[in-house]
Parts: sequence; C-alpha cells; structure tokens
Amino acid sequence: MSSIWILIIHYKNFSITKACLESVLKQVNINYQILVVNNNDLDFNSKDLLSLDANIHTLNLDDNYGYAGGANKGIEYCKDRGGLYVYLLNNDIILETTSLLNLYEASQKFPQAALLSLATVDNFADNSLKGIGQLNFIKAKSYLKPVYLNKDYIECQWLSGSNLFFNLENFTDNTFFDERYFLYFEDTELCYRKFKQGYKCLLITSSKVIHKNGQSFGNDINYLRSYYYMRNRALFFSENQSNPILLSLNYLYILGHVVKEICLSPIKRRPGKLKAELKGLQDFLYKKLGKHI
Repeated sequence: MSSIWILIIHYKNFSITKACLESVLKQVNINYQILVVNNNDLDFNSKDLLSLDANIHTLNLDDNYGYAGGANKGIEYCKDRGGLYVYLLNNDIILETTSLLNLYEASQKFPQAALLSLATVDNFADNSLKGIGQLNFIKAKSYLKPVYLNKDYIECQWLSGSNLFFNLENFTDNTFFDERYFLYFEDTELCYRKFKQGYKCLLITSSKVIHKNGQSFGNDINYLRSYYYMRNRALFFSENQSNPILLSLNYLYILGHVVKEICLSPIKRRPGKLKAELKGLQDFLYKKLGKHI
C-alpha cells in the first residue's frame, strides 16, 4: 500500500462527501490510498462510495466521536496500514488536481513541519486566499487571517483542520487530536502543541482548496458552532495562557462577549446563540468536555 493516505471525515450530507471524493480521485502524479470515516451517519452506504472507486476504504464508527475522535481513529487506521503521511479533509473541501502533490513536496522540503495546510478560497477563480492561523493571547481569540504576504510558505501558530497534512514521522508520541474538544479548537490545540514542541506548522499558498464551510452540519451549524466554540475557546486559553494576569484578562474578554450577546439578543433575535454560548461556558466551568450537547 501507499505511504500516503487521504482521510475524509463524513458526517451527514453524502452529496458533500461525494463532491469531495470526486476531487480527491483527480489527484495526479502521486500514489495514495483513500479512507472515509463514517462518524455514525446511519444513512451512510459504503456501496455509494465504491461506485466511485473500488479501492476506497471505509471505517464505520459506532458513535459520533466528533471531528477530533473521528480523525484520530482514521489516522490510526492509516498508520496501521503503513501510512507515513495523512492528508485529513473535512468533507466540504474541494481539491485542485495537484493539491496532494504540492503538500507532499512541501513536506519533503521542510521535514521539520509536523503539519501543513493549503490556503482556502470560496471558489477557484477567487484569489483572496485565507488560512494564516493566529492567536491573540490578550483577547483570547483565534483567527484565520487572509494571505497578504508574497510567500509560497508561511509559518503559522495554527492551521485549519479543514485540510491538514500530517507528517507522522514528527508524531513520535503517537498523540494527535485532544478529544476533549470534540469539535472546534481541536485543530488550534494540536497545532499549537506541535508549535511549542519545536515543529513547524506551514500554510502553503502556492496552491489552494475550496472550503464550503459548515455544509455537513446543515441547520444545526449555528448552535453547534456557538456552543463548542465558546466552551473550547475557554478551555484552550485556560490551559495555554502562561501569564496569570493575562489569564484573568482572557476570562474578562470571554465574559464580555457573553454580556454583549445578552444585550444584542433581543435586537438581533438570536436567543439560540445566547443559549448555546451560556451552556458552553457552563460546561467549561463544570469540566463537561468531549461530546456534551
């Protein structure tokens, strides 16, 4: 088997996964295997995938383990079959034909890069690249910034988990995503952990992918995003903020956001978002982590 695997996390909306797979199957000038992890979508039918390509591997999970847990199980599957490189994709990603090749070549050029990612766009005609992961340890916020630098490779504090290329030789501890996060900030935590260990996290801007953000969740996306983002934002900065004074400031910014949402909720008529954020903050305080919604 090939030492390079493309790993797709599927959860609902098979048409989105199919579009992603169709772009995966068009990769040129490189050998690879494909694994689709079914995060307990009961309507999932592996025969639908095999109609695209008979060599697609599938891994059906007995529960929804979130992006973090589903990815971990998929990575272990690839490793057990000789995988040295894994390109993890959210199922709402569309690749260019040379995406995998460009990432692999970059990983060979920069062997100290544990994680690499391609810049994202809304469509391939769009030249407005984004994907520079930055952290603000005063306001306790994470950002994916637009690309303004004229560089093919940009070192980042974190990279989007929507398309993340793993050089498994730089994971000697065999530890990948922290499953306490379940969804959102799991990519931030992993990248920043590798960054602190001395490895590079590189954004490749010479190539791009389309990211149709959130399509696999349908109507649930706003509530899920608000809950998990609030809870995991508090978790990440509470564990990675080394300055106790700034940590207090972090909490003030987080609470300030909630107060602002309380004030705006009657005007913008989004009580669901407020409810989700309050529940996320409460679960952080009571250490209810992982899948808790």
